[in-house]
Order: sequence, then C-alpha cells, then structure tokens
Amino acid sequence: MAGSALVEVRRLQVIQSHGLVHRPGSMVPMSGLWLIPPLMLTGVDDALSYPGQVALFYQEFPVSLRSTDTSMMALLLGISFYLSTAILHLLRRITGWLTEDWTMYFGFWRSLGA
Repeated sequence: MAGSALVEVRRLQVIQSHGLVHRPGSMVPMSGLWLIPPLMLTGVDDALSYPGQVALFYQEFPVSLRSTDTSMMALLLGISFYLSTAILHLLRRITGWLTEDWTMYFGFWRSLGA
C-alpha cells in the first residue's frame, strides 16, 4: 500500500502541474512503469502469503478434509473477489463516493484510512 500511495502522490502532482484537475477524461502524462514497484511488492506478498494460508488450512482441517484445503483457498478467494465487486457496485449506486472523474481521485486515501 505504501508503494501505491507514493505512485498516487506522484500522479496527483503531475495532474496539478499540468492543469488537468478539472478536465475529466484527459490523459495524464505519466509512464505506466511507475506501477512496476508496487505491483512487484504485491506479487511478492501473494507469493509468500498463499503457501502460508494453505499450510494453515492443511494444519487446521480434519484429516478427512485435508485434500480440500487448496480448493477451499480458491473458493474463498473467488468469493472475496465477487463480494468486493458487489460492495463497490452498491457504494457507487447508493452514494456518490466513486465518481467517473478519476483525475483527482482521493478514494485511495479513504480506503487506506479505513
């Protein structure tokens, strides 16, 4: 999250310096290569946490259910993706929290604070 926060700070600085604050849909002159470090950190996190979760499930499940630990991880991951999409859809429909104007999007900071 810290790496993504630094990239977001840089993106907002570029938007303000180029006068794109109130021009939704405009192209931000910033390379997509800025996303490599935070995405690499996320990948390392996933690579380290997934085996630990599988080991925990294997350890805690009864012997008769140990063969289902990997499928349970995939099931929980899929449910969490669908649930997060549904929550965002409801938030967008009910409140004005997520807008179409992403140039000065401070939702990242709101989610970081939560």
